[in-house]
Amino acid sequence: MRIGQGRERTVRRALDALAETECFESPWRLWSALYALISAGELRRADQHCLWLAEHPRTSQEALEGITLVRARTHFLRGQVNQALAAYSLPASVDRLVAIRTAWTIEAMLDLGEAKGAQQLLQSRRLDGTISSGLPGRGTLLTARGQLQLALGATHQAVADFIESGRPPANGPIENPAVTSWRSRAALALAAVRPEFAARLADEELLLAMRWGAPRQIGWALHAHAMVRDDQQTPALLGEAIDLLEIADARSELVPVLFRTATHLAAKGDALAARQRLARASELARQDARSHWAKRIDSATHRLQGRRPHPTLTRQQLRVTSLARAGSTNRLIASQLNLSVRAVEFHLSAAYRRLGISGRAELYQMMG
Repeated sequence: MRIGQGRERTVRRALDALAETECFESPWRLWSALYALISAGELRRADQHCLWLAEHPRTSQEALEGITLVRARTHFLRGQVNQALAAYSLPASVDRLVAIRTAWTIEAMLDLGEAKGAQQLLQSRRLDGTISSGLPGRGTLLTARGQLQLALGATHQAVADFIESGRPPANGPIENPAVTSWRSRAALALAAVRPEFAARLADEELLLAMRWGAPRQIGWALHAHAMVRDDQQTPALLGEAIDLLEIADARSELVPVLFRTATHLAAKGDALAARQRLARASELARQDARSHWAKRIDSATHRLQGRRPHPTLTRQQLRVTSLARAGSTNRLIASQLNLSVRAVEFHLSAAYRRLGISGRAELYQMMG
């Protein structure tokens, strides 16, 4: 699983391990087998084994804490984020899982719009600084911390965490995007400022996801590849990504991908298709009580309702707004695009008028 090959064989080995009596004597072995199942997209099987193991008299308290964590992750992946966060918050004594527990909690909190709370959690667990190279789950934690940095507007720190999460640990490289999707997340953050590097990262993750073969990872990687590519094929590729995430019932990722797709379609002038994607995203967000996403979707829908098709930005306006969204100041944008600061201000103001927004905060929401 580490190198992202042989998904079916990984599932068979995980099931075999769970059928052996030794799994009761090794909570880490039990955890690893369950983790392999959810990474392979076998959420139903993981749930079934969790329920059986939770009731088994030989299951230790340490193993139960790992089982609770896996069940919470299956809730999250299906979009049941509030249930997942409640389970993540239960007291636990297994320090070996602290990085993964923290990473998954951060992802759930960000989905619910609780970035400040996630930052406080990191600080309270002293995981906001240098992370030991030997900590199990280090890559997963750094990827989640990068997502938090993006939510806080610290793009450069976010990219640094993404890249660091991809550094191979002592026991070998992790190439499976089911373990950490750092390449696609770094690519999306870098698309406006380092397009060639971003494209290479997105392409690499798509190839790795296809090698692993799970619809959820392929769908997410394909969406990142399409967004970084940003050409005439992007809407069709985003549609394929959405179909794969629907098949995988990967609702935690499906809602943001639908939202990002709608934003792209609106920016290209296709307001009708954008509204359709937003309607599906709204339906899912409300079904799962993800109020933060529901509000963002309502705001985007309101901007599109009762208006003519969304105006297309000029190429220069797209470049300037993309850099602004990535966290660059007007002075830095001017330097990168060889413009004057006054020209940058002019292009930003014109783009805001066309988009019907008032500033960078709304720009971030629209392109988030």
